[in-house]
Amino acid sequence: MKLIVFRFAFNAYFSLLKEYESANEAQIAELQPFAQRCLVLAIKSKNVINFEELLALKAVKVLATKEKELFELFNLFINTDARDFKG
Repeated sequence: MKLIVFRFAFNAYFSLLKEYESANEAQIAELQPFAQRCLVLAIKSKNVINFEELLALKAVKVLATKEKELFELFNLFINTDARDFKG
């Protein structure tokens, strides 16, 4: 059940962020909490596989400078193979 909620929530946030692609900088800045949550949900959801589409969004790109730790975690998640996590 939890995974269904993650997928639904991710889709809602992703759709919201896509709607504001032509927004100005002030509007994009207001979307930062939604962009943060969208990244977290993308990591948690097993059904999100197209991370490039997410990274292309303006509000997500801003996170690279404003929320460096979260953005680095997201990049680690999408750029690291499961074999790299062996202990």
